[in-house]
Amino acid sequence: MQRFKPQSASVRNVLKLAGGTAGSQVITVAAAPILTRLYGPESFGVLATFASILALLNVVSSLRYELAIAVPEDDDEAIALVWLCFVLVAISTALTALGVALLGNQLVSWLHQPALKPLLWLLPVGVLLTGVYQPLSYWAIRRKQFGLLAQTKFLQSIFGVATNLAAAPLGTIGLLLGQIVSQSAGFVAILKQSADTLLREPRYKPTSLHNTLKAYSHFGVYSSPAGLLNVFANTAPIVLFSSLYDSSDVGQLVVAQKLLLAPISMISASIGQVFLQKASEIGRQKSTASLLISTTKKLIVLSLPCIVSLSLIFKSFAVVIFGARWSGVGLFSSLLIPLVASKAIVGPVGQILFSLGKAKLQLLAQVIFALVSLLPFLIYELHTPVFWVAVMTWSLCSLIAYFLFWLACLYGSKNPSF
Repeated sequence: MQRFKPQSASVRNVLKLAGGTAGSQVITVAAAPILTRLYGPESFGVLATFASILALLNVVSSLRYELAIAVPEDDDEAIALVWLCFVLVAISTALTALGVALLGNQLVSWLHQPALKPLLWLLPVGVLLTGVYQPLSYWAIRRKQFGLLAQTKFLQSIFGVATNLAAAPLGTIGLLLGQIVSQSAGFVAILKQSADTLLREPRYKPTSLHNTLKAYSHFGVYSSPAGLLNVFANTAPIVLFSSLYDSSDVGQLVVAQKLLLAPISMISASIGQVFLQKASEIGRQKSTASLLISTTKKLIVLSLPCIVSLSLIFKSFAVVIFGARWSGVGLFSSLLIPLVASKAIVGPVGQILFSLGKAKLQLLAQVIFALVSLLPFLIYELHTPVFWVAVMTWSLCSLIAYFLFWLACLYGSKNPSF
């Protein structure tokens, strides 16, 4: 067994994360044929809108200060950053609850999603739970607790699917509850492992948090808008589709995208987390371009064959796998190949500019990415009667946008002084 054990620490870390993520994705994929028979495409359409809104709120809930946790050489600064994130998340949760109370009706009217109205109260719950998990996961990355992270990924999938199944009699709310659980479960496990360190008395004094807020303000000023642009570019099309097209079609589109990404994300996300930790260490001394290129090559070899194969399977057997109401999954899985492949390849390495402290370049790259990926919604009227044409155009523009973003990452990794 020792002979077959990988000698490289980074490879062992990838395998740890991949093991936990693999288990979680197997559960997600295996549960899909059951969930598509318990919930209709319309319910998944509502879920897509809810998940998109929650993703936008999660980006700004801690102003992206969690990305700075891996940067300080001193653990004391990193601990202060974790507590700062908790305080910002608490404020964001309160603001979200206020926004739902005051603007909920206007939001539902604009989205043309009346079924979402009684479910908006879940938004502040999602912001709180997911917001707590995010800084803790980055703290675990800093401490190289990759086995623990693998455990949380597995727990997220187990509890998320269990929630979907248990709450199915309640209707669409079961999907939304499962979405929140699948993004936040497992934070207790990380907190237990790190409680003694994080609860050191001097670390969470108001003066310390204020100093930390100022010292890493560039993350709030540049990284938060950059992250918001990135999530907006990825979620805005789904929100627009939901408001302009039948929710059943949008639900099938979202399921196709999720199932194409699920198997390969068990490897790409794990590689990305280890890549972020390694890039932070290397970037303090030298260029990280070679690391970026080698990681990208690995992601291409792993991702592309898997995505194409899955697309062919779904195209041929969508009705058999998911049920009679889900024939559109096969078509959408083919149209989404450019988008899903580029996301699986570039997404895991896309945080390199953050880890290198190049917040301005990251913001510029995100602006370009958002403009190019949303180009089809700018150059022609989206409300075309042919839904698949809009989906295909969006997918191709996203491929170009991801490639330009990767070029920006390469430029930043080659120029440490930029």
